[in-house]
Amino acid sequence: MILSAIVAATENGVIGKGGKMPWHLPDEGAYFRQTTLGHPVITGRKNFDAMGRALPGRLNVIITRQPDYNVPFQNCVVVHSLEDALNLPQVKAAKEAFIIGGQQIYDEAMPQVQKLYLTIVHTKMDGDTFFNYDPKDWKIISTKEHPADAAHKFAYTITVQERKRKSDKIGV
Repeated sequence: MILSAIVAATENGVIGKGGKMPWHLPDEGAYFRQTTLGHPVITGRKNFDAMGRALPGRLNVIITRQPDYNVPFQNCVVVHSLEDALNLPQVKAAKEAFIIGGQQIYDEAMPQVQKLYLTIVHTKMDGDTFFNYDPKDWKIISTKEHPADAAHKFAYTITVQERKRKSDKIGV
């Protein structure tokens, strides 16, 4: 199983403010849906609550420390750690599973993530949740530019990146 992270962040790393995504980019949302459809998605409870629903066509794995947290939706599994999420048979059997947020789950999962689907929203803004990663650890394998337009207030760039091997980092 390939463990991937998919995230949209501003140039200064903001991924959220007040429990919400502080932009609306319909084509980027369609890309997220298309990329994750049919794959398990792993999310923190706060991020899941902010979404307000289970993502259809995907196993939704929700990580929470709350012992009796319940989800009234189908295709959802509640676990109590990232390790529990990654050890679910449905996740282990998947070709690819996606970390979809929030900040705490990204921070915890990033050392294990092998592939990164990073959308860079070309703006800087205030926020209270951030995506933290070291670009030196990653090799960009594809990019796609999207200009600002009537439906998209901000231009953005979709990148797909792979974690560099140690030999890539030292130039061997």
